Amino acid sequence: MTRDANQNSDMHRFLALSASGVAGVSGLFVLITLVLTVATHVWLQRIDPLNNALLVDMQARFANDSGNEQLKDDIRRLDLIVRKEFFEGQAQVNSGGMLLAVGVAVFIAALGLLIQLRRKAPLPGPRGEPDAVNARARLFTMTGGVILLLLGAAAVFLSNARKVRELESGGMVVDQRVPYELPSREEIFRNWPAFRGPHANGRAADRDPPLYWSGPENKGILWKVKVPRKGHSSPVIWGARIFLTGGDDEMREVYCFSAETGALLWTVPEKAALTALRAPEEAGEEAGWAAPSCATDGNVVVATFGTGNVVAMSMEGKPLWAKHIGIPDNHYGHSSSLIIYDKIVLVQFDDRKDPRLLALDVQTGELLWEEVRDTISWSSPIIIEHEGKAQVVLTDSESVAAYSVESGEELWREDCMSGEMGPSAAYANGIVFACNDNAVAVGIKLTTGEDGTVGAEILWVWEEDLPDTASPVATDKYVYLAHSSGYMTCLDVKDGKEAWIKEFPDGFYGSPVLVNDRIYALDLDGVMQIFSTGESFKSLGESPLGEACQTTPAFINDRIYIRGEMHLYCIVGTK
Repeated sequence: MTRDANQNSDMHRFLALSASGVAGVSGLFVLITLVLTVATHVWLQRIDPLNNALLVDMQARFANDSGNEQLKDDIRRLDLIVRKEFFEGQAQVNSGGMLLAVGVAVFIAALGLLIQLRRKAPLPGPRGEPDAVNARARLFTMTGGVILLLLGAAAVFLSNARKVRELESGGMVVDQRVPYELPSREEIFRNWPAFRGPHANGRAADRDPPLYWSGPENKGILWKVKVPRKGHSSPVIWGARIFLTGGDDEMREVYCFSAETGALLWTVPEKAALTALRAPEEAGEEAGWAAPSCATDGNVVVATFGTGNVVAMSMEGKPLWAKHIGIPDNHYGHSSSLIIYDKIVLVQFDDRKDPRLLALDVQTGELLWEEVRDTISWSSPIIIEHEGKAQVVLTDSESVAAYSVESGEELWREDCMSGEMGPSAAYANGIVFACNDNAVAVGIKLTTGEDGTVGAEILWVWEEDLPDTASPVATDKYVYLAHSSGYMTCLDVKDGKEAWIKEFPDGFYGSPVLVNDRIYALDLDGVMQIFSTGESFKSLGESPLGEACQTTPAFINDRIYIRGEMHLYCIVGTK
């Protein structure tokens, strides 16, 4: 018995010393990690791409010397470098937060074990008798537990209050629904209902757009009209109506233009659909107030702004409903465009603290479902149809993921991305394509299990110069990547091998569009680069707009609609 008692005593002492050591090491680890994480966070504020002193100075110089191409290129290169460092730093802060959580958990577990061991067989210490030690330990544990409980309760309360606030209605202006008729698939694909066209996939069929025009010479331009307020949103078209948004610090607006004449048919100010405006103090410098494109289904037009407000109007411009989903907290401002599928408006809300995908009823704005996501991006959702079911595919700074349009259930996810995510995905022949600068380009094949479960697997990975803004577009054989530095790359969809690469004089922010067997890619100077699809590059034409451009063109029948920096154009071309 004595030997057993001694062994138990030795084991008890060993465990106590071990727990004490683990608590001490984990506590030191938490302290060091906290200091490094805070230091990285402070450093991030200093290299903020939007407030970088060197970038601001270079941009000021360029404003007075806009013809300096070398300075322009230097600004782009520095901007890419600073943004890369910024997002790598953000990743370090996120990792630091995770390590802190693990360290705190280990520290609490070790401390709890040590307290239990002291309670069972008190170990005298220099600060007092065992009972006093245990009393202090119990007091410490109870106090810490109460604090943690209060913090947890506060977090839950604030989280719930945030969701209620962000889904708050902005006010029903017209207390009735518009007559609604679900559009057919043929109608959807005949029109241009969202950013990058039907299903937001950058593909247009059964159209015969022109190859040649010249804005500076006013050749092949049917009409040109000034857009009242600036914005990076691209034209969305249904029938004979074109929808755009514009905005500044003073006001945000939705516009409807005649596709035939360019006449401004109506304007709906954002505040016309809201009883109480909510907005950040300023818009993101890159995105501005009106970066997201509208969406329509021929019954209702829905728009969103950098304010976090979503507004809906009839085709005649009558305000219907509005929702405030939250002031976007992200680095460049809100830029994700809307898309409508089967009476559901899909809203990708990019917020650092609580990124979400929302599904709203197109007629009422009612929240149908909400899916919380892990991280943010500046891309837009696309719709794909696989095995008779619709999926909404999102890209972000960590992954490519698909969700059920009906329920928001996550169907599959591939963690293959990193960095700042600007390009949206593309889809062709059962394969999803995604890419991002400082990351990779991937081909992801959709799969279906024996039980009908939808899944995905990565076919290939390609790592070279990759887009940071423009989205890819794909045929059944090739996928095309447009870079802001001016490179256009063509990859084989089967294995991701490079078919060809071509350097153009200027880069691309607008996404290339596939029209039958042609690719139309609008560069930053407003020059449309047109080339044929295939295993080798073959130019079909270069047509200048005569105005800088960062948007994606829309294609209807034999016409092209382009939003330039100041104007909206209707292109019919020259013979």
